[in-house]
Amino acid sequence: MLRKDRVPILYQAACDSNVDIIRFLLDSLQTAQHTDTVSELLLAQGDDGQTLWHLATLRGNLQVIEKLLQCANEKLKADEINNRLLLSKDRREQTVWHVAADESNTDTF
Repeated sequence: MLRKDRVPILYQAACDSNVDIIRFLLDSLQTAQHTDTVSELLLAQGDDGQTLWHLATLRGNLQVIEKLLQCANEKLKADEINNRLLLSKDRREQTVWHVAADESNTDTF
């Protein structure tokens, strides 16, 4: 899980699959032109190596995944999306694809 002391509201929103809070936080940061902060949050990994993508995939919430992908496409380079999000491994060496398969969340593919 993401370190709660690092991104407490976004972490909790991802754990709760609360797309409204995620949308509000990310949109607010973008509106205020805090693009570095948005990028940092999208790429952040917790102590166990999981990202917001891992959490959203674990919960199987397509709205959360779509919002994260929208922000990633706007703020990150293609190699960051591919290598640091979609292929990022947690401490168990699992990518978001592994998590989706383990949870039978085929819609997230």
